[in-house]
Amino acid sequence: MNLYCERVLFDYEKQAYEVVFDFNNMSDLEELARRTNVQISNVPSQTLLILNNLKFESYKGPRAGFWYDIPICFFENFKMINEESEYRLIKFNLTMRDDQKLNFQQFRTIDGKLYKKNEETKDFYDSEFYKDIKEIGDIRNLQLIVRDVGCGNLNEVSGEKLCPICNLECCNWRGVNEDRFRLIYDLGGDVKFSNKEMDDIFDRANLTSPFYAVISHWDLDHYRAILDLDDTQLRLMKNIVVPSKMPNTLQLNKGLNRLQSFGINIDIIPPALKRERSRRIELISRGKIHNFKLFRSSDGANINQSGIVLTIEGDRKVAVLTGDHHYPQIYNGVLNRSSIKPYELVVPHHGGNAGDFDLSLWNRIPLASGGLSTKSFRYKNLPQGKIHNFFITQKSFHCTECRESDYVTTL
Repeated sequence: MNLYCERVLFDYEKQAYEVVFDFNNMSDLEELARRTNVQISNVPSQTLLILNNLKFESYKGPRAGFWYDIPICFFENFKMINEESEYRLIKFNLTMRDDQKLNFQQFRTIDGKLYKKNEETKDFYDSEFYKDIKEIGDIRNLQLIVRDVGCGNLNEVSGEKLCPICNLECCNWRGVNEDRFRLIYDLGGDVKFSNKEMDDIFDRANLTSPFYAVISHWDLDHYRAILDLDDTQLRLMKNIVVPSKMPNTLQLNKGLNRLQSFGINIDIIPPALKRERSRRIELISRGKIHNFKLFRSSDGANINQSGIVLTIEGDRKVAVLTGDHHYPQIYNGVLNRSSIKPYELVVPHHGGNAGDFDLSLWNRIPLASGGLSTKSFRYKNLPQGKIHNFFITQKSFHCTECRESDYVTTL
């Protein structure tokens, strides 16, 4: 059966790994349910498989963002543990019966059919998002919020719309447009957060007015709220911009189907063409409209380096919403060392490994401050001490875990 590795977690107490998989098709899920005597429930969002207490042969463990063709007999050495009723996305929670070391490398597959190919893409300048922002005009008094969502990502930018006639925040315009402009970059949350933890996040976000959305890349911890939001909240989404590289998983397909069922327009942005002849992933500007500039990567093998970065220019600072893109990509493709306005950076990849982090280079970047959403002991060696020390201790960034709060700043 074809399984997509969503996350590789680490249980420090047991000194063993937890791996989160999703299925390519329902027939494989149903077959595993029969083998493990799990009831097929009426909860369509439950498709995830968690394997607990795993140990691997050296360098032969699974990697997040890759597909594995695993035979059904592999699961004979697993037993079912507690039902995951508090997790609306988890279907199976299995644990190893012994301490044998596993080799997942033998199951690795690179079948291109396991990625969606038939979705219609469009250039950023042709997107509905671009057209909407052009019509709205400049947005003032911008505010950035980095939500405390553990090892997930949910950033919000909001601001006041200006009157398209007089270009002022006049009373008549505001009288008929009481809602602020809202854009949410990544609708994510920690993969292991319970239903209640996700609902608490939505309560803090107060999703009671229309908003736009951008997905940086198709890792579940960056888009899971598409599945978790209730119908009333999701209907408030006016448009969503997403990258074209999509693993053909049950969760992602359920998310797309849910968006389409509410008539939400999906702007799918194709990969950028490389400017250099090399294997290196590049982030390249695909266009700017008023305060907003969108960068798209030249896709790589891994999902989290195949996506979208967004910058938003305020009166005093420029917000950089990074997703999980790597430091060299951001430094070379997005930032300008001589920028007049300093950068308000969202630390990529939850403070974990995101390519080569060159301290001397990042000390040259004009940084105002920024935010980091993370959760210790969820993954091995995350957040990394060097990264956390540089941004939190030296640059006075806001760590949502350390401060147990969202980060809010005016741009």
